[in-house]
Amino acid sequence: MKTILPKFFMKQLERLRRGGGTSDVVHRQVVAAIDHWQHGLATTLNLTHYGESRIQHARKYDLRASYRLVTTEHEGRRTLLWVGTHDDVDAWLDRHKGWDFTLTSDGEILFIPTSEAPRDATHFTSDESPTARLAGRVLSGLPDSVVELLSLSKKMSRALQRITHEDLVDDDSTWDDISDQEYDSPGQRSAVLDVFHMLSKGLVREATGRAQLFAKQAVTDTSCPDDLTAAIELKTASADLCDLSDLSEAELRRLLTSTHYADWLLYLHPHQQRHVDAEYAGAARLIGVSGSGKTCVLVHRANALAKRYGGERILILVLNESLQHLIKNLIKTLCLPEQQKQIQVYRFYEFCYQAIKTISPDALIENYDPASREDLPDCWRDFTEKEHALRLVEPLVLPLEAQGVDPWGYLHDELIWIRTGFGMAHREREEYLTCDRAGRGLPFPKAKPGGKTTDRRRASKTFPNDTRLRVLAILEQYEEYMSDGGLLDEDGVALRAFEIRDRISQSEKLRARCVLIDEVQDCSTNQLAIAAGLLSSAKDGLFLVGDPVQKVFPRQQSLPAAGIDIRGRAAHLTTNYRNTKQVLEAAYQIIHSFRGNSPVPAEEILNPEYALRTGPRPKLVQCESVADQYRCIGAMIELLRCDAANTMCVASARPDIAPPPKAQFGAPKPRTFSVDRNLLALCKSHGWPVKSLANRVKLEDLASNVIAARFEEMKGFEFRAVFLTDLTDTSLLTKSIPKDEEWRIAFQLYVAMTRAQEELWLFSAGPPCRLLAPLLDFVDRITPSDI
Repeated sequence: MKTILPKFFMKQLERLRRGGGTSDVVHRQVVAAIDHWQHGLATTLNLTHYGESRIQHARKYDLRASYRLVTTEHEGRRTLLWVGTHDDVDAWLDRHKGWDFTLTSDGEILFIPTSEAPRDATHFTSDESPTARLAGRVLSGLPDSVVELLSLSKKMSRALQRITHEDLVDDDSTWDDISDQEYDSPGQRSAVLDVFHMLSKGLVREATGRAQLFAKQAVTDTSCPDDLTAAIELKTASADLCDLSDLSEAELRRLLTSTHYADWLLYLHPHQQRHVDAEYAGAARLIGVSGSGKTCVLVHRANALAKRYGGERILILVLNESLQHLIKNLIKTLCLPEQQKQIQVYRFYEFCYQAIKTISPDALIENYDPASREDLPDCWRDFTEKEHALRLVEPLVLPLEAQGVDPWGYLHDELIWIRTGFGMAHREREEYLTCDRAGRGLPFPKAKPGGKTTDRRRASKTFPNDTRLRVLAILEQYEEYMSDGGLLDEDGVALRAFEIRDRISQSEKLRARCVLIDEVQDCSTNQLAIAAGLLSSAKDGLFLVGDPVQKVFPRQQSLPAAGIDIRGRAAHLTTNYRNTKQVLEAAYQIIHSFRGNSPVPAEEILNPEYALRTGPRPKLVQCESVADQYRCIGAMIELLRCDAANTMCVASARPDIAPPPKAQFGAPKPRTFSVDRNLLALCKSHGWPVKSLANRVKLEDLASNVIAARFEEMKGFEFRAVFLTDLTDTSLLTKSIPKDEEWRIAFQLYVAMTRAQEELWLFSAGPPCRLLAPLLDFVDRITPSDI
């Protein structure tokens, strides 16, 4: 008999494990029973003395200390449903009387009510905590095509469409109003009540399945067991069900000991599976909307490739440290030791640094000098004060300030743009003089190659004709200044590796069978060219994953210039699995408003399919001060921490972080504890543990700590509740970015907003930033006194 584990049972099993004491003993007893059933062995479990009729084919087993285990055993399948104390199990069975597994027309298997017997609200309490503060009309949570499946008359439809979530909570008679409509049959009444009950708990997928079942577009396990068995075996059903017969011994051990957070981040929908299993003749790219599971696909594909090419190196490259640690944790959770040894996860900076040192061990490419105690910010600041640099930039100061930007800040981004798309050779950099500077907002005049800068020029608010020549001269002098100090920044290390990419590609230590790149939209042309040269085989060699509208860095990127051809091997993910409809709808207003200003091609800006899950509208809280802002955040954290399963993140574009103490002479640079001072003080005063995504965090840390982050560090992560702080013009907008390039900040804001699974809170200490204007109709504006 096959053993099937629904995801909701895994969550209950995890609660037992965390409970300690008796519940932990029961947890081990259930795990042992699962192991025996998996191997076709008898268990020591005995059925209870009384049968169970509330759910078709149900069996109830005695466990220690009056705990009970509920399963269904039907047509060669044993499906585990619930485990708990006698009273808990009895209450659960009462709430789920008449429920059955149902195969929907979308290929999902859901556990939903099917009985036509009328029931009241108490029967439909969700197994999970309901989404907080649902608002608006209840039936608006379903597409019109699903509501039509209920075959409502026009009169009935008008009456039911008016009912809101507030009505269900505040007026007990609303349920009687729903029940007392003039239905065509008891079955229709039952279906409508079921749909309303599930929508009131935020269970939109289940409500959709119930409507399909009423319309005979779905079938139950009892009526069509072969259809459900086939769907499970063919893996066309939702990953909500796990068939243990597909797992090895080690994979079963890992499944039964995994954490809920990791389990969710590794959730793989059947629609994503084909991208994991696909075989490609050359480089391939997968782009997807925020929340579509891109990183999940990448991790699963790395595991699949490690199995496909046993013993060969699988390399994953990312840009930032927080994403690197997340993927390492997911690899450790998903993969068996043999595959873990094959898969290596590097930041691009780390890999390029290692590659240069492999080829030229004596190269001076450090980002910190322990002798002088100088780092890269110090180096740039000192350079901008040098007389020769000031002389070069002088004619550019007025025109840049006239555009409302900080001259040196904008020029720093311009140097990044140049160094990420052109090589170091003079002829390559001269291409900058006549190129179109895609993504850069200010119109620097094109110049003739071989031209010279003019030493003297009257101050003007227009850019001089030799602007680009001056920028190249500034770049050359800055690189010399870094070199004199033995320093090299991240883009400089990539550029140096790009220059020796042919030698890197010949090193057996550096080559890989497959290279997978996450958040590829922020990788530079030079970085991608380095990665493309590492492959030992073109087949399944290069796999690029990202979302163009999450591009936040001023780097050049051209796949053809990097020698990468993805024609015929490009795919899209448009379904958002992470966010509620309300969160995604509000966040996407940012993309809709700023997409025209970005250099992202229109065909690469995907319109997301809104999540079926519904929840509270995002909240915008305008506070009087930063202190007021954190008092509100503290009140919400205190509320959310009552549920140990909650994950929460407090993020800012530029948090107020205390600088590290100056290192002693000759000592390595101390690490920064990257938590905003105000948040740190708040957590210390309440005794709450707090960790930053900028520092190393484990998956279990995400649920047990208040998480602090910068916006750009949040990529790949998700939290039940997200609090975005300091959303004012002064704090959010940076003087190095002109108005025509504010799409970069807007896209960062979109990234941060879409990390929220259910609750999104936006805070400003003063008037909200003008970038929030597009979404004001999609949020609830409240005051601190409302919290």
